[in-house]
Amino acid sequence: MKLKLKNWFLVLITGGFLLFFGCENNSERKIKISTSGSGRSDTAQETSSTLQIAARPQRSLAVLLFKNETGDASLDWLKRGLTDMLTTDLQQSPYLQVVSASRFIEIAEKLRMTEADFQDLDALAKIAREAEVQLVLKGRYYYENELLTIDVEMRDIQTSKLLNVKPVTGESLERIFSMVNELSIRVRENLRGQLDQDPGAESNLAQMTSSLEAFRAYSKALESSEKLYVYEAEKYLRQAVQLDTNFAAAYLQLLMLKREGGSSKEAAELLKKLKTIEWRLSDIDKLRLNIHEKLIDRDYGEAISLLEQAVESYPTNLAFRKELAIFYQFYYNDLDRALEQHEIIVELDPNQKLTYNNMGYLYAARGEFTTAFKYFDKYQELAPDEPNPYDSKAEILIRAGRFDEAEQLLKNAYDKWPNFPYLAARLANLYVETGNFSEAKRYLDNVKNSDYVRDRKFRYQQDRAFFYWRFGRVKEALAELRKVIRDDPFSIDPALQAVEIYKCTGDTQSAVQIIREKFSFFQQNFDKTIKDPEYVNNLAEFLLAADLPENETIPFLEKLQKDGPAASLTLVNVIHDILLIKYGKIEKARESIARNADSYVNLISENPQVSWDTWKYVNQIIEADPVAQTENNISARFLKQAEMLKRNSMKNLTRFSQARNSQRLNEMSRIQQIYQELGSPLESDWSVIGPFAYEDHSGFQFSYSPENKIEMTSMYRSRGKDIRWQTGNDGKFDGYLDLRALFKRHSWSVGYALVYIKSPDERIVQIRFGSDEGCKLWLNNAQIWQHYLKESARIDRDLVTVLLHPGFNKLLVKVTNTDLDWGFYLRVTDENGNGFPDITFHSYEEVESTLALSEE
Repeated sequence: MKLKLKNWFLVLITGGFLLFFGCENNSERKIKISTSGSGRSDTAQETSSTLQIAARPQRSLAVLLFKNETGDASLDWLKRGLTDMLTTDLQQSPYLQVVSASRFIEIAEKLRMTEADFQDLDALAKIAREAEVQLVLKGRYYYENELLTIDVEMRDIQTSKLLNVKPVTGESLERIFSMVNELSIRVRENLRGQLDQDPGAESNLAQMTSSLEAFRAYSKALESSEKLYVYEAEKYLRQAVQLDTNFAAAYLQLLMLKREGGSSKEAAELLKKLKTIEWRLSDIDKLRLNIHEKLIDRDYGEAISLLEQAVESYPTNLAFRKELAIFYQFYYNDLDRALEQHEIIVELDPNQKLTYNNMGYLYAARGEFTTAFKYFDKYQELAPDEPNPYDSKAEILIRAGRFDEAEQLLKNAYDKWPNFPYLAARLANLYVETGNFSEAKRYLDNVKNSDYVRDRKFRYQQDRAFFYWRFGRVKEALAELRKVIRDDPFSIDPALQAVEIYKCTGDTQSAVQIIREKFSFFQQNFDKTIKDPEYVNNLAEFLLAADLPENETIPFLEKLQKDGPAASLTLVNVIHDILLIKYGKIEKARESIARNADSYVNLISENPQVSWDTWKYVNQIIEADPVAQTENNISARFLKQAEMLKRNSMKNLTRFSQARNSQRLNEMSRIQQIYQELGSPLESDWSVIGPFAYEDHSGFQFSYSPENKIEMTSMYRSRGKDIRWQTGNDGKFDGYLDLRALFKRHSWSVGYALVYIKSPDERIVQIRFGSDEGCKLWLNNAQIWQHYLKESARIDRDLVTVLLHPGFNKLLVKVTNTDLDWGFYLRVTDENGNGFPDITFHSYEEVESTLALSEE
């Protein structure tokens, strides 16, 4: 298990980002992607440019802001409120693609026009053409004979023809929802001849809510979310559901916000409420609810299936396409399919600003930073008065190692939007990395007063502890953690972080004490723990991380197996078996594995982002497989699942696990065959040196001796100890070079690894890399790649295309680390991810010996 600390500020920075873009931070990326100018067929572009996606006739309609002609300023909120109501109602029609007023206004601003220009037909037509809108609906509301009247004007931009829509009236404002429903029906009736038979929506605004004030808050939430003011949106959504406790649409928006922001427990509670009022949702929102229910249950396979069905049923519904693209990109990291959906979205609506943001992240994940920045520039062009485009670009500048540029961009943006918390958080993170304590603390203190921290007090305290630890202020770090351990007792991360600090400072007695206290707490609160699956998951993972004796952990896990919730049973079973293996009870573990193999495979397969901190335990299960020598072994089942889910990363990880099994059976020729097919050096081919410490500077940016000159016989001093080059054989042929296992000290450290690639000719290859944490690569003394990240190693995360020279090519790898796991995967492949049969890997000693022989 890996602590969630690894993404400490990354979690803080991306909380709002996740609401719209899935999990960034935190992805088996960079597998293969078609890009223009790459020389490869651009399947995604071919698909999107054809755009034969709708079997039924459809029209695109923009609903503009309404005009208040009542003379009552207290009704000004209806300018947007009526627009949102009508848009909400019309969006239920599968025959209409509805463009929001805010989107239309943004396009007008881009063309240097204002709402005043909407009165000019030529100007209106120009904006509509830019927005690829066929119909424009403008409206006004006023009193006539003491009746509230809503009147709209709908114009066909292509013909300049006005389409007649009769006004609707009501005796009071309380009838507003019924009036909007009636108006929506009249709009659809007017278009019905052109749109075949439009059944309209089964649910309407009156079913959504009966409270004007609740819808007013809901409308404000929609407006805030468009600009990524996530916490402001949450505040208004909470107001909406307080004003109307049966406002299903508001509950759904809040559920999506909390689930995608990482608050799974609260999302599950909102789901329970929604299931009792589901009938109040439109058909589209019911489908969206089903998708998020599957995501809450971690049934990712069914969730993506439902999303694909939704896109097929509502091909021009951009929201579903966005969610599908996000899922491909940030959950399964299938960049080809994500790009295809993004390109369809921008072809349907070229002004989808958040899609350009997602595409920027996509190309950054591919390693094509230049292309990524072009998309962020496009995002800035479409949203110049919003902070998120600048924050996103700064994040990728940091990931590209361009710290100075990122710092300047963030400071400029922060001066303009000081209340956007992610800017201050990212600046704090940047100054932590570069060793600037005072600036890091200043911006961290600014984050303290944000809505994010008020909602996530314990997470922030834990982040502060990590911050203090980075700068050697251990007492302050532990004091922060002690507060969180006391105030948030069911969480395990603070305790494990404290244990890690104590171990790194040599205080093993205090580390043991923390473990004993936490275990005692779970023992005393067992009845409360088993009522909440999240608590059970925390407890099970704690037992895996804690170094407790068998006579305490196994009986406790068996009690969890018996009395715990069914939703947690598979995870508890897996951890039970892993600990049995640890304690040497192999036969007992095998009995359990034989019973639960299918559920174990499904559990891991459902995890969209399988990284080293998870897979190292999967390796243990595969090794202990009681039917390892049969055709139905666990590794074969993983390969089958990988093929079905199109998960290349899982397939390659499983192949490495098979090599680990072959090591146990002493089948060296089989290991070499697997590594050759995967294009990976054997662990014994590597030479490594470290750990180099970093304290008052950036370990990622600082140039240590191996970057300047490789001297294999040299010895260096770091933290008062001598370090020298050594073999990289970590004892396990599993494709992962485990630097933590090779170096005694691993926190706040830098390590290097060296290998030689021998090519028979000049050849273009792909180097596929995945490190924990930040990395730099040099090929033949020239830097070819850098990626600053704080996350677990994922196979094939990074991809860089390089030219090998005939003969030996020197490859130097630098990897930084803050805490816990530390290491990397590396493969040299063709563009399809396959190793070359005639490219080989060699250690420094082999190269020296070969060159010496050739000179004789």
